[in-house]
Amino acid sequence: MPESARIERVISRLVLEIIVGQAHLVVAKGLSTSDPVVLNTANTFFAMSIDAHLYAAEMYAARLYDTTRGTVTIEMLLTRAEKAAGTAKCGTASEVRSEIEAARKQIAQLKAPLDSLKERRNEWLAHTDQSTLANPMLMARLASDELDELQRIYRISGEIVNEFSRLFLDITNILELLGQTDYESVIKLVSDAKCEQVRRYEAQFGPAPFQRPRGCE
Repeated sequence: MPESARIERVISRLVLEIIVGQAHLVVAKGLSTSDPVVLNTANTFFAMSIDAHLYAAEMYAARLYDTTRGTVTIEMLLTRAEKAAGTAKCGTASEVRSEIEAARKQIAQLKAPLDSLKERRNEWLAHTDQSTLANPMLMARLASDELDELQRIYRISGEIVNEFSRLFLDITNILELLGQTDYESVIKLVSDAKCEQVRRYEAQFGPAPFQRPRGCE
């Protein structure tokens, strides 16, 4: 298989992993910042949902920089780009090598978050405490410590992959999964139902002794 075909396959795989990983991150972040009244409607479900999406987002991010031999990673992309530098559709071999150097500098800036990510991946049991997985607000606080780091990893990784996609395939990618924010519809339905519950209670008994969801008048 020619190197140009090999790098095309690597780019396609990395694009998919970034899109899916970022979608999990979007859902984890969205749920973790949702109305506590809504989250507490189904404590275990929402806590475990936040945890599951965060887990997936971290695993996809870790795979982008896996050191296992033969895995499709950002490093494999740079290695293949070096070998196929003369086959780029939209750049000279010199330009490709310049972008490889720039990419390595960007990756070096990710050392701290990548080291932290590797540590969390290797010690994942820290997130399986039963009390955490039944408490969506606690799970949200734990998730918030990791979201910014993950967003930075995905942003820089996406920029690198898209630059080589432009050079070799003459394509840049929208790194978003269609419908990745449709969880918002579920949150709104639950919020509306809780608000209606408040209205009915207050119409019959007076001020409700439980919290209103956000925006419920």
